[in-house]
Amino acid sequence: MPISDNHSSSNSREKYGLKSTLAQTLAVVVQNCISIEWGMAMVTPSIVLTDLFQNSSSSFSISLIEASWYVSLLHFTHLFGALLSGTLQKQLGRKRCMIIANLPSFIGWILLYLSHSSTVLCLSNSMVGFGIGFSSIAKYSYTGEITEPRLRGRLASLTGVSIMIGVSLIFVLESLFHWRSIALASVCFLIIRTCLISLIPESPIWLIAHGKNDKAEKALCWLRGWMEPETVKYEFLELIRHNKPTNDQESTVDTEIKGGGLFAEIAQFKNPSAYRPLILVIIYLIVSLISCFTPFTMQIIVNVGFAIYPNTYMIVFTVLQGLGSMVLMLTINCLGKRYLTLLTISVNTTLIFMLGVYIKTLKHNYVTSSPWIPFTIISSIYFSGSCGIYYIPWILLSEVFPYRIRGIATGLCTGISGVILLVLIKSYISIESALTLEYTMFLFSFISFIGFIYFYYYLPETENKTLLEIEKH
Repeated sequence: MPISDNHSSSNSREKYGLKSTLAQTLAVVVQNCISIEWGMAMVTPSIVLTDLFQNSSSSFSISLIEASWYVSLLHFTHLFGALLSGTLQKQLGRKRCMIIANLPSFIGWILLYLSHSSTVLCLSNSMVGFGIGFSSIAKYSYTGEITEPRLRGRLASLTGVSIMIGVSLIFVLESLFHWRSIALASVCFLIIRTCLISLIPESPIWLIAHGKNDKAEKALCWLRGWMEPETVKYEFLELIRHNKPTNDQESTVDTEIKGGGLFAEIAQFKNPSAYRPLILVIIYLIVSLISCFTPFTMQIIVNVGFAIYPNTYMIVFTVLQGLGSMVLMLTINCLGKRYLTLLTISVNTTLIFMLGVYIKTLKHNYVTSSPWIPFTIISSIYFSGSCGIYYIPWILLSEVFPYRIRGIATGLCTGISGVILLVLIKSYISIESALTLEYTMFLFSFISFIGFIYFYYYLPETENKTLLEIEKH
């Protein structure tokens, strides 16, 4: 029986009250401990390398090649873990994936604490990256499926804040303890996180899809503020109706494709409800990385005059990203993702163009060199981007894909994001050599402008919309 759009909208947006907000916030905060660990894991290698890189007085030292492997393996195995999680979370469940992922992370931090060779050091980072990647994809799906439309965007944007908390936490601990003690503290953090995740309910949508309606109803009651079943009855029935066409479509595909499983899920990307959001997110990821300077910030800041202490500037930019993510969390519900996207990409397009103009005029001696000008521009790019375009594609992952492919689609997008990042990093030097720095900035601003046009015509507003309404669109 089809659901009336107006009737659906009015009921699905019913505000259960403060207790509902509290319950959903608790669930999202608990699973965002995964993002805190990601922030910790990104910073920890720099602390370890400060102590071990070509240091003969340390218990052991590592070479430049070993150091590069140590840092890069975290991101490589993160992508592998994300792709594997995308294929498994539909069978295992969102909550179970987040719990299972703690095991490789636990082993990784223990190996870091016990490491006395570069091999063990690399293995530790590989395990941590794999665990975080495996759990983070389940986290995106979980957040989208458990939250009300009025809270989804705001709670999904907690990821950026959580990463900043993890980064800040490591910097604080580094000033007090040795990196081995930090690794041990991270193990304790994982134990606490596992216990907390075990207390939150599984995604009701996942439970309904697997025929566990009684458990799904109990989970929904918990997530809507520990309500009675009668209070959540309409939303529960709506979730069942939402899931029914999904099951029918999956049965059709499984019938058409022998073996079902992964091949059936991949085949569903022929459906517009699958490939259209996939194209949207991929384009968003490309434009986001370029307009926010993410893959090539270090090369740019050195080229514009920050050769001394570039890492210090990167810390400043990271802090600005965290502040921007807080602004995003506070404004996304009232302004919406579409408006924030168009606003921040237009600001960044203008700033990148201004940076190109500054470099061009500097080369022709029209202005005198002033490091504060490029510093201000790049800082503004980081802050503006994190207020919208840098984090929003990851929020979209939790809501634009139909349930039947949400797991594999989020994993696929994460893998594609890694490939895009690698291509941009590897191609940047060649592009800059061919075009010079100022024309590279003009190229980036042009790509960002094309992104603005695309988003203006094709990016829907998903804020305050139910998952069913988004899928219908």
